[in-house]
Amino acid sequence: MRTVWLTPLVAVLAMALVTGVTCNCPNKAATLLTYNAGLTPAVYGYDERRSPVVTAIKKKGADVDFMCLQEFWYEEDVKNVVESLESEFPYHYSAIHSDVGQLRSDRKKQFFGTVADLVLPGRNTVPCNVWSITKLSACLTVNCLLTNDHRECMTTNCQNSLYSLSPECRSCVTASSSGMTKIWSRCTTATQKYNRMNRPGLVVLSKQPLSSVEYVNFLEGKKVLLERGYIRAQVGNNPSYVCTHLTSVFPTYYEGRLPQFSSYKEQQAAEIAKLNDKFSGTPHVLLGDLNTGPARNSAGATVLGGKVPAHYDTLVGLGYQNPYLLNNGKCTFCASENRVLQVENKIHPDYAIDHVLTNGVDSDTSSAKRVLDAAGALLSDHFGMQVDVCLP
Repeated sequence: MRTVWLTPLVAVLAMALVTGVTCNCPNKAATLLTYNAGLTPAVYGYDERRSPVVTAIKKKGADVDFMCLQEFWYEEDVKNVVESLESEFPYHYSAIHSDVGQLRSDRKKQFFGTVADLVLPGRNTVPCNVWSITKLSACLTVNCLLTNDHRECMTTNCQNSLYSLSPECRSCVTASSSGMTKIWSRCTTATQKYNRMNRPGLVVLSKQPLSSVEYVNFLEGKKVLLERGYIRAQVGNNPSYVCTHLTSVFPTYYEGRLPQFSSYKEQQAAEIAKLNDKFSGTPHVLLGDLNTGPARNSAGATVLGGKVPAHYDTLVGLGYQNPYLLNNGKCTFCASENRVLQVENKIHPDYAIDHVLTNGVDSDTSSAKRVLDAAGALLSDHFGMQVDVCLP
């Protein structure tokens, strides 16, 4: 694994993130949004939250030019959000798009279709066939029937069954792991046409045409439980927008088929290194749930618990600026404020891990703000982040 070494400038740059200078974008600005929607049965109230989340994103879209969304794992949810916003955001893309603005190929269909397609329209795209997860179902029944943490139990006790699945099925099972009932309903339903698995969970939407669009898997060809990667896109001659969702860092490492890493911390560091290899020296904006953030306990500023703070320092050392924290931003993954986390009884420090970071790009610091954070609302376990970046 390649290591990203910190430079002596880190301390200076870290101070700049607290005391920086506001830029008012002398020419024009683009408003960027990142939001982890938490659309998985592993997060409380998935079925009840799906429609309100899309409605809230659509409402917020009136103020935004470009969106980076995370945790839209299921094609049905991707379809719902891109169709709901398509009149204003006709340019959208994900790892399962056939092209920008096209979730599915526009190939002409047979007039009547086959009998099988009429009865089972999703038979060729269902993530898991029924027989492929019979062994997994048996393992879960034996080991995880009474557990309170289904995902941890499954990844600890049923790895052989998990890794025998196809990448689409394995990703669907991992993202849906709140019990076998949800796995069967989300991953084996061939009667639903839009049933594919958006393995990295990323979707970008833009009001203006996108160019140089690509999805890159951080670990292409490797067997993983949950895929991570990034979508890179440009609007005209503007800097690249890089939408990602870095690996979550848990104490126990469940990725048993990645011998190059011994922890999620090492895996996340490798993802940051790959981003640096690709975009170093190129003006760009990095958006998403980065699962890393600084600790802050200074007078006059809201308290933040550090989430893998050394990796956040690495990003600072690579030249990233954080307009939101320059503006004394609050937490974005907040056990003290977020209703979904409170219902789940999650107890942890308040973290700032959802970011719009600029590198070689100016921003209007005063515009940086937390959004999609209505008090008491059951939307996502994350709040959103919105920033104006200055355009050439």
